[in-house]
Amino acid sequence: MVTLLGGHPSLKIGTLLETEKHDVGDILQESLEHEKAAAASYYELLKVSEGKSILLEEYAREMIVGEELHLDEVNKLLRKSGDVKPFRS
Repeated sequence: MVTLLGGHPSLKIGTLLETEKHDVGDILQESLEHEKAAAASYYELLKVSEGKSILLEEYAREMIVGEELHLDEVNKLLRKSGDVKPFRS
């Protein structure tokens, strides 16, 4: 997508988030927060691309679907056995 729009992907990696917590529950909660942030970024992309680029709008929608599905999967993993209500941190 970057090159399609005339850009060049960076080979630099951003700051790595490391909490030094290695408990599965902690890792899943970190993942949940990451998925929420990613979804919010794609919603913002959708907002700024609306009416300007159908390609970007559809890309944003696809990514939002993926992030929301990931959010649901991680949320289910965080629930205690037998819980049917969404996990709340």
